[in-house]
Amino acid sequence: MKALGVLARLRQKGCRFVVRGDRLHISAPLGVVTPEVRELLTRLKPEILALLAPLAAATELPDLDSIEDKELRCFGLNWSRMLEGAGHPREHAEAKALTEVGRMMAANRDSR
Repeated sequence: MKALGVLARLRQKGCRFVVRGDRLHISAPLGVVTPEVRELLTRLKPEILALLAPLAAATELPDLDSIEDKELRCFGLNWSRMLEGAGHPREHAEAKALTEVGRMMAANRDSR
């Protein structure tokens, strides 16, 4: 299966992707990323990064600590800690929190 098809199929199942440098982070509903899907993503990672990297560069999210809006920064840090406490690996928790903060930042920009 081609990278674009895999991304489309996983997005339909509720997955979100975040690219940070040469790392691909995925936020997915429980049970969607099976060992087979993980192996497929690993094998297609170079193609996936090539597809998503231009988008990531255009929508680069800051580190949680560098967010200037105090409320958004606190929300992001607390969200990340909550996810970590629920058993998510730190990298995934941060990626999920950054994705949510990024959405909130975009909504704030759009409402002005």
